[in-house]
Amino acid sequence: MIPLLSKARNGLSGWNKRRKLKRSLRASLAASEKLASFGQYSSSICVETSVGPFLVDPADQKIGRNLLHLGKLNQLEIDLLKKLSRLPHPTLLVVGAHIGTLALPVAKHFERVIVVEANPKTARLLKRNIALQQHQNVRLIQAAASDTPGELEFLLNRVNSGGSKRLPKVATESYLFDAEQQKVSAVRLDDVVDELVDVILMDIEGGEIFALQGMRRLLSQATYLSVEFLPHLIRNVASVGVDEWLHCIPLEFDSAHCPDQDLTVFGRGQILEFLRYKFESFSNVDQLVFFCADRNPAGLG
Repeated sequence: MIPLLSKARNGLSGWNKRRKLKRSLRASLAASEKLASFGQYSSSICVETSVGPFLVDPADQKIGRNLLHLGKLNQLEIDLLKKLSRLPHPTLLVVGAHIGTLALPVAKHFERVIVVEANPKTARLLKRNIALQQHQNVRLIQAAASDTPGELEFLLNRVNSGGSKRLPKVATESYLFDAEQQKVSAVRLDDVVDELVDVILMDIEGGEIFALQGMRRLLSQATYLSVEFLPHLIRNVASVGVDEWLHCIPLEFDSAHCPDQDLTVFGRGQILEFLRYKFESFSNVDQLVFFCADRNPAGLG
């Protein structure tokens, strides 16, 4: 069962937030109805981009809408992954790959690419996009990355399918207003990925601590680890603090780079101080790349 919702704050801010959520849901439903008008078997729309075609869900008001109306991908993150691929025979692991808009544009720069996606609806589109773009070096794992194998409760979001996540320990209206809850398969990535992985990109909406605990071997071999640092998700999905979150990242990763801020922090103590400040001020870091200062072939920082 979904845990009790946290009450929205009183006043205008809470009212505006609810109005925005309802507006997003109406837009998503309208997009679904438009797709259905093509026929009862319609399931997605093909978008032509500079890096090839992508099948998208028009009900998705974030990545899907952006591709449909702008045809643009996140070039900053794509360029960074290309930079991180400057290794002999590099392998990329993308945990939370969504429909492939980061993994597939850089697939030709890596010898092997492993993509992990927990949302069954999104994974179907990802599988079709891999085939559509004819990537022979990309392998899909349809499961949630966790610390223990089995099943876990998962929220499949409609308005922002990229925001789908394991059931938060503290659930708020913004997580649940458009979500379908169901069980999905969960795996320890150390159990299902045999390859030596050089670059790990993780975007799993607050579930990082669980995934990291299930991939200690892979982390010990990796050169770069890129994760989001979103305080509200760390607090609510995992219900942990900064110290516990950072403890799951090996000590060998003694430096962290923020591409969007062009900032590099050296030393675990300085990283912890930086993250504590971000955590207490509820400031997001959309991409935080951990690496060892003595093993940095991409020259970050």
